[in-house]
Amino acid sequence: YVVPMMLSLYIHSFISSLTLVLFPLASELKNETERLLRVYTKATKTVGLLVGFLAMNLIVQSSNFLTLWMDAEFAGKASTILVIHAIAFSLVAMQVVSWQMTEGLGYPTYNFKVYFIWIITSVLLMVGLTDSFGNEGIAFARLFGFAALFGSVFYVERWIFGKIQIRLWLKIVGILGIAAIASAFAVKFVISTLGVTWINFVVSTLCGGAIYGLV
Repeated sequence: YVVPMMLSLYIHSFISSLTLVLFPLASELKNETERLLRVYTKATKTVGLLVGFLAMNLIVQSSNFLTLWMDAEFAGKASTILVIHAIAFSLVAMQVVSWQMTEGLGYPTYNFKVYFIWIITSVLLMVGLTDSFGNEGIAFARLFGFAALFGSVFYVERWIFGKIQIRLWLKIVGILGIAAIASAFAVKFVISTLGVTWINFVVSTLCGGAIYGLV
């Protein structure tokens, strides 16, 4: 459970480090809603671009990567958990922009309340799902908790900007969804043609990245 979780956690950590600049920017633009919206939109698109590619690779190559890094037996037991964690931590990474902006605008109490609800939800689900589903149950509990956390993004948009940015999200999901699917097919094709080795893993990732960027 821990190895897949730490691999997926890198997505969140990487995005968090990139978006630290949003805190002072949000504070500076507190009374300039239009400029703040432009910053929020650009940051969300950029984060979506990065998260989409990272998540796609972890999901599509979960078994291959764990087989190469650990062994086939470990991959057989942990690849599903890696997929679940990749989705979960991608959702929370997408929420980082909203989190940093809310902090910068001076509403840390709101973030605390949202995270408190996430913790309670996740812990209760873990208790309920662990006996029946084991490690996968714990991972799903975290995923459901993060999904609820991601839902707070839309509340923040309506609160700060007066409406949910539906067009922005449809564009992100539509374009990046197509790009991720095309990239996934390219990765699968290369790895199935060349075989599972470290060199082929790198080649497939680069090919997938090229297709993703092109789309």
